Amino acid sequence: MVNYTKLGGNIMAEFKDILKQLRDEKEIYQKDLAEVIGVSAGAITMYETGRRFPDKDTLDKIANYFYVSVDYLLGRTKEKSTVDDLKRKLASDPKLELLLTDFLCRKDLLLLYKLTKDLAPEDVMKIIDIVKIIDFKGNI
Repeated sequence: MVNYTKLGGNIMAEFKDILKQLRDEKEIYQKDLAEVIGVSAGAITMYETGRRFPDKDTLDKIANYFYVSVDYLLGRTKEKSTVDDLKRKLASDPKLELLLTDFLCRKDLLLLYKLTKDLAPEDVMKIIDIVKIIDFKGNI
């Protein structure tokens, strides 16, 4: 959990804590993140202990890897992505754009998602089995 502290009236978190949380959420080792962004594993350790801070290019690579804004990494906002980031992701991924369109056009799908998003994976699989049975009956 990232610790947010009040600094000059603003709530801020430290880069080192944010990076560690993002890496833990994605379940990636320091050495693997280091390889992806082109730094040493020791550099990641130093980032996470606060003994070193990445340069601008490395900061951008980290933000891109975790799909967050640099402002989020720097603790300036609690919002992981900006609207522009989301628009770029939608424009570059036709499947994601189609999914969003389906949710906007079909309130029933949105409701189904809302009702099932917090279920355990095995319970979601049971619902998928039920849907398959319904679909099979419709194709007879």
